[in-house]
Formats: sequence, C-alpha cells, structure tokens
Amino acid sequence: MATHRRTGRRAGVRSVSHIGADWLTRRAKSLVEGAGLPWVGFHAGLRHGWATWALEAGVPAKVVQERLGHSSIAITLDRYSHLIGGVDRDAAEKVADVL
Repeated sequence: MATHRRTGRRAGVRSVSHIGADWLTRRAKSLVEGAGLPWVGFHAGLRHGWATWALEAGVPAKVVQERLGHSSIAITLDRYSHLIGGVDRDAAEKVADVL
C-alpha cells in the first residue's frame, strides 16, 4: 500500500484526530438511515438517549441532572419526568408490601 510523501501514513488510513465533524456526521447519518432508522443527530441521539436509558434503568433523577449539567432538577424533571412513571407503581407496591 502506498504511503503519503509528507506524513508517511498509508494511503486511505485516517487517524481519529484527522476525522472532521462534518465527515463523521455524514457517515453516521448514512449508516443510521441505511439501517432504516430515523436520523436524530448526535445531540439528541446521545445526550437525550443517555438520559432516557439512565432514568429507565433507575438512576436517580438528581444524578442524571448532574451528569447533564442542568442547573436545577426542575429542568431535568420537566423534560424527562414522563420516563419515570413506573416509579409511582414501584412506590405503591413497596408501601403495599409494608402494609
């Protein structure tokens, strides 16, 4: 395989530091849409996805708030409280077990 005359790198091989954001976005979008999924972007896909999975896994909302960098728990709960609806059922079952 040929090498680049200035860098000495093999042709067609990119290091992570040389991958541009635009290229990465286009590539990810192509792969996601090629799999038949809707493209929601990195921010929504990663940030909101993580928050959703964390809350559904039972991570306390306060921890999610801190990880997301929200200035108050109200911001986190306003956006994600619908995801923790099962918490009400769990709480009721725990109280019922005590009774």
